[in-house]
Formats: sequence, C-alpha cells, structure tokens
Amino acid sequence: AKDSTLTNAFQVLTYSSDGTYKDSSGWVKTYSISRGTKFRIMASLTPNVNTLASMQEILSAFTYKFDFITDFDPVRAYYFEDDYLDGKISDITSYYALSPSLLTFGFITDTHMLVNAGQAFKLLKYIDEHTNSIPFVIFGGDCIGHTQSKDDVYAQAGAWIDYMDDYDKRRVLQCRGNHDLLGDQDDSLLSRSERVMYLVRNQDMVMPSINNFYYYYDVPYTDVRIIVVDDYDGAASGGAPKFTQTQINWILNTALNVSNKNIVFITHNTADPDLGWYADNMEPLHLIMDALKTKSNLSTTSREMTLSHDFTGDTNTFVCCLCGHGHNDEDNVDASGVLSIMTNCDGNASSTSEYDRTVGTVNEQCFDVVTIDTENRHIYMTRIGAGNDRDFSY
Repeated sequence: AKDSTLTNAFQVLTYSSDGTYKDSSGWVKTYSISRGTKFRIMASLTPNVNTLASMQEILSAFTYKFDFITDFDPVRAYYFEDDYLDGKISDITSYYALSPSLLTFGFITDTHMLVNAGQAFKLLKYIDEHTNSIPFVIFGGDCIGHTQSKDDVYAQAGAWIDYMDDYDKRRVLQCRGNHDLLGDQDDSLLSRSERVMYLVRNQDMVMPSINNFYYYYDVPYTDVRIIVVDDYDGAASGGAPKFTQTQINWILNTALNVSNKNIVFITHNTADPDLGWYADNMEPLHLIMDALKTKSNLSTTSREMTLSHDFTGDTNTFVCCLCGHGHNDEDNVDASGVLSIMTNCDGNASSTSEYDRTVGTVNEQCFDVVTIDTENRHIYMTRIGAGNDRDFSY
C-alpha cells in the first residue's frame, strides 16, 4: 500500500495475532506495510474523519487501486534468518543471466496432508512475487495420506485445496499418486468426477484428455511440452501402478505427436529401474523415453502393452522425467542417456525421508524450484527446505 498516485489520505491500523490493537500510521498518503499478521485500512475523502471504510469505498476514494487484505498468514520468520530465503531467491534470479531460454517452475511432491507443516505453497508464492519467475507449479502426486473413511478423504482433499490456494490452485499441474486413487480401490470414497475435481479440474491452463488423469501442457512463450502421466490408469485393487493401452497409445500418438519441443515427463513412480521404489509395470514408459532419447524405432511389447512408434526422424529433445513416491532425493542417467530425477517428500514423514524434518525450522518443508536452460541443456534445482541444491545436464 505505497504509491505516489494516491490522492486521498488513509491510515493503517495494525494488530497482533490475537487481535489486540498495536498502532496506527496516522493519516498519510503513502505508507509502506511490513510483514505482519493483521491490519485494517481506514479511508476518507476528507482526512481525519475516522470512518472504517468498506472495500468499495476505499476503491472509489483513491485513483490508485490496490489489493485489500484484511487477514493474512505471513511467511514464518525463521525462513528469513541468515538470509536463507533471500539467498535462495538470489540463486534463482542469477540463472537468468546465463541464457535467454529459461523456464522456471516449482516442483513439489508427496505432500501427505496428514503430516505437513503447511508452508510450501506460501513460500512458492513469496518466491514468485520476488522473482516473477514461477508461472506454475507441478505436483508429483500423493496429496493425501492413508484414508479410512469418505469423511477423511473429504477433509484431506479440502486441506489440499486450501494448501494450493496459498499459491494459486489454478496454476498447479497435478499428477496422481498412489494415495490419490481416492476410490479406485473402494467406490465408497470418491467418485471419478470428484477425483477429477480435486486433481485436475482445478487447473484452467492444462489440456487433460477426456475423463482421464493424464494430459500434456505446452508452456506459453517457450518450446517446452510437459507430459503428465497417470501411473495408475489401469491399476487393480491394491494400488500397484499399471498403464492401459489407451494411455500408451495417447502418449505415443498424441502427446509425442509434435515437433521441435523440449519434452518433460512427470510421473509419480519412477520409470527408471535403477532408482528406489521402481515398479516393473513402469517399464513401458521407460522404453518410450529411451526410444525418444535415442531416436530409434520402437516396436515391442512390455507388461502387456504394445509399443509401436518410429522416432528415427523425431525432432524433439528429451529433457528429463521428474517423479516422487520414493521420499528421497535420487537421480540417474541410464545407458541411453535418459535422465530421471526423484524429489523428496514435502510432507515431513521423517521415518521415510533421508533428511531431518523438524517442524518450526526451514527443514519442515521440502520442494524444488526448477530452472531449465533449453539452450545449454542444463537443469538447476534450487532446494527450499530439507536437502540440497542439484543441477544436471541432459
């Protein structure tokens, strides 16, 4: 709330977190608001008339319109200690001096709302506001934890939607995880239309296939295509990953029916057999990525799937496959040159994570800000929370 074009006076009244009054700015024309928990704005066409204005009154009183916030939850103070968050922001912005061909986005996975400190999307929003570089966030699956009842599913799914809204749920591209089946194994939980609403329909910027949880997204103003895969499209009771022939055909004949794109795959489970928690039914996708990388003719069967596509004249570039599920940071480049990257869980499930996860410290969350340099074929992954920065060539 600071702008030289304000023509009428206003004052800012600040309050502590328990709602008790702290202080007032007095009547001013410009005022800079620092981080806090609550404030109210009083405005008047005639200064010194102490009338608590409505939203409409404030907007009509000033020639400059500003966001009106009455209650907000700021980024926790410990993220600013020792310049932690500012240092991460400096790292992210520094990459933009390296190349004009950069794409940056957030990658967060395995939030498991039952065991989550709830700060990651707030941090992503703060980083975006201070870098103007995160047009969207990719989610790698498992927004919820174990469920016992439909009410439990609704509660966790609702918490997930609220969590995303700390950033903007319309800008989150979601992949379905094994805990997100939400009814595939038990129809008493959520219907398919409800699952679509929670996992796909929130995004108005993706291109989902009809009635399915897989889709591709062409990032505007870039030559990047993101292909989000549903590992559980053909899953039977028990939740083991399994593809359908329909999805395999869609990947080969629709998602990869494009030219001169940089291709990023998003899965929940890893498709690389050398990474942890690999499942054999992911093999068809691994073979597709190998053929795309090596520009070879793919004609085989794998795990009951028929794979047929000639990549010999393909002009696309395989970038990487990002995944979660394993609750660890792992990566591998296979014999064909396919790069697979796994990211640790955002939920602080310390029993399965390789890092200490202490709520009330910067280690309570765990996600990446990914910057892809398509000109120099390099990926920078800036870690926010538990873990370390990583970078890869492809």
